[in-house]
Amino acid sequence: MNSIDRLEFLDVMNTASIDGDIQAITEYLNRCFSGLDYKEHIDLVFEAISIFQLYGFLSYLDDEEKERFLNTDVIRSQTYKGSRMAYYNRGQLSLIEEIEKNDKVMISAPTSFGKTSLVMEYIIRNNSFLNTIIFILPTNSLIEELYQKLLRCNKEFELGYVVTNQPKHFQGKQVFLLTPERFLMQYQIEKQNIFITDLVVMDEMYKIRKENLGSRDFLNNRSLRFRKVADIVGRCEKKVVYLSPFTYVDSNSMNIFMDRHGVKKINRTTEYVAKDIINASRFVSDRDAKYKKAISLMYQLKGDKNIVYVSDREAASKIVENYSPIVEEFKGERIRAFYNHIRNNYVIDEFEWDVAEAIRKGIGIYIAPMPRYIKREIVSLYETNKISTIIATTAFTEGVNCSAKNMILTSTYTGRTLPLTQIDALNAIGRAGRFSSESTGKVYCIDSEIYEKILLYNQNQGCVLENENYIQSNESRTDYELDMMENEFLSQTDISRKDILEKEMFEFGLTESDLNISLSVSKKWKLYLYHYFMENLNEEEIKIRKEKIQSILQVGEENEFLSAMEFIFKDVRKALMEHGVVEGDIFPIRPGEIPAFDKNGNFVWGRLYGNYVLGDVKKSISRNVSYIMGRYEEIVHGRFFSKKKEVELLFAENNAAWILGFLNKDLTPKYSKFYSEYFSFVSSIMQYKIPFYLTFYLSIFKLYISKEHADKLGEMDFQEKDIMIMFEEGELAKDYQPLTDYGIPMITINKFKKKDIKLNEIEGQFEVFDELDEYEKMMLVDFYRTI
Repeated sequence: MNSIDRLEFLDVMNTASIDGDIQAITEYLNRCFSGLDYKEHIDLVFEAISIFQLYGFLSYLDDEEKERFLNTDVIRSQTYKGSRMAYYNRGQLSLIEEIEKNDKVMISAPTSFGKTSLVMEYIIRNNSFLNTIIFILPTNSLIEELYQKLLRCNKEFELGYVVTNQPKHFQGKQVFLLTPERFLMQYQIEKQNIFITDLVVMDEMYKIRKENLGSRDFLNNRSLRFRKVADIVGRCEKKVVYLSPFTYVDSNSMNIFMDRHGVKKINRTTEYVAKDIINASRFVSDRDAKYKKAISLMYQLKGDKNIVYVSDREAASKIVENYSPIVEEFKGERIRAFYNHIRNNYVIDEFEWDVAEAIRKGIGIYIAPMPRYIKREIVSLYETNKISTIIATTAFTEGVNCSAKNMILTSTYTGRTLPLTQIDALNAIGRAGRFSSESTGKVYCIDSEIYEKILLYNQNQGCVLENENYIQSNESRTDYELDMMENEFLSQTDISRKDILEKEMFEFGLTESDLNISLSVSKKWKLYLYHYFMENLNEEEIKIRKEKIQSILQVGEENEFLSAMEFIFKDVRKALMEHGVVEGDIFPIRPGEIPAFDKNGNFVWGRLYGNYVLGDVKKSISRNVSYIMGRYEEIVHGRFFSKKKEVELLFAENNAAWILGFLNKDLTPKYSKFYSEYFSFVSSIMQYKIPFYLTFYLSIFKLYISKEHADKLGEMDFQEKDIMIMFEEGELAKDYQPLTDYGIPMITINKFKKKDIKLNEIEGQFEVFDELDEYEKMMLVDFYRTI
């Protein structure tokens, strides 16, 4: 960093004053605060902060300097004081004013702008009349982070809110943190009251953009639900805030969306944190593989706070496996207890899970399919300097706020083959630097190709966002889009398809209100399943299905439970296939994902659910290892082989080539694959896809009973949300809901259940409860301090 030139500083200030160029002066202040040179020109720093009302930069001053400044600017600076932040910049404070005077706003600003913190400030200032608040966020990682902030804020400012991430009836002062899917469930529970919610905040609005998936892949295309939710929120009558990074350029479709719902667009383009994009090819060997380049930079940047962005889990594992730091003692008892907890609960046959290996080496792994309490602890250890580096995918870079000095960018892809869009890339590099902590974030691009792309993206930060719901097109829309789009944006063919569905609905004696259920599924599928019930269910068949549903709801014997689940999934498949839907559209999967049924018609999800529902990761994965190795032995039938390539043809002939994916080249178990499948299955299938189909089936079955066999309705006492929560949070979620909301894992909660310790009894005895390890006790101490 070049030393600060006093005349240059004055020239920048004068020019910025004339041109109103706040960005120029923030960049210069960031340059000042990147070193200690600012102390030699402290009078100019004071002037710049005061003239341009950039009081947030006071956080970079030491206490003596801050006191000197405030003595000279005591009156105006006080108007920029905050509750969440010590002081705000002018551009930030004006956003709070915009939220206060406008019913509905869409705010676009950089990742470093503090958008969420400003909404929190608005809540603190106005909590006396904000009784019900809903935050809608696209990922569980974002919900986890905001949940912790809200709990601390709730306690510090005595706001009196009940904070939850589960749909439920409105009662008292509540803050809901919901994914789009859970919001749709909340909408069903509170169909009328949802529109008079005091404040609805929809974060990461750029997620409405069209995803590059197959046209019929409605299940994985979660942007469809995001678009539906955005329109529902737009109809709310009180305060609505949409938040999005970098989307300053308003497309015609977004203008129509905002005009229809009376939303005021507000752009704030000032970057309060500087970015230094660096071509790291001069620091590493061109001949090295990407993971070796990343490791080389990690050694060179040792001692700094770093984030290493990787495209996928395998890339993260490779870095951890080959990274060999100087052996150090754990930095404190908490990280030691955390490591021991992971070792005791996740290590199989002495194979060290890469997350544990990373912690042992003083770094962290953060990817989507991991228990959220582990991800939360890794972030906490990073923020408290117990680990210095996090290796992460987009699960982290899409919104987790950490104070990092450097980002090492190893790829411009996510999941190996999907390129990062401009907004994805800007979000990723936005993790480097953090206002009030690191004034300049350094982004190390490990090769020239990545460097050129990131440089281009960073120079042109105006991302155009389209809302497909408001684009006229002759392309055929999906069934789900027909339900939420107005006819003026549909082709004549699609309007005809929509009319046919309306006609079928009335022929079945149903109304729009009747089908206002299972809102993540298309009307077409609802009618298909309803028609299937009408055609096939006599009293005996109804009785069978009610018994199967009870087996699901009561979580009885494992065999009965899995048998019931398989029955329902086969019923769904049969109902839709009878109406011409192919299986690939019923259960769409991405490459490498686990299919619902294998080629022989076996219910794969049921088998894996049976393995993984134990609540004990070690036992669950070991059970799957035994199954896979048992299948291997059945096929080789006593013959000895030493290399995978020797058996490839044999397994292909037996329609079992997939088994070899779980084996190393020498035919020993590939434990990393077993871990990966476990966490992927739990997060994607067990907690999302299985409840997705079950709630769809149960809601239509309940509707059918109410319409055609109303006398039997009294026995159908269940709610869709109960099924969803049971699978997403575990069957003990109801009994220990505050703990599951906070993220206390089932392996801990099960210990209380086995000893029949009720929720209200835990606080008084957990610290002497021998079954808990030291880390579990630390988590519970955190919980009771926070609530």
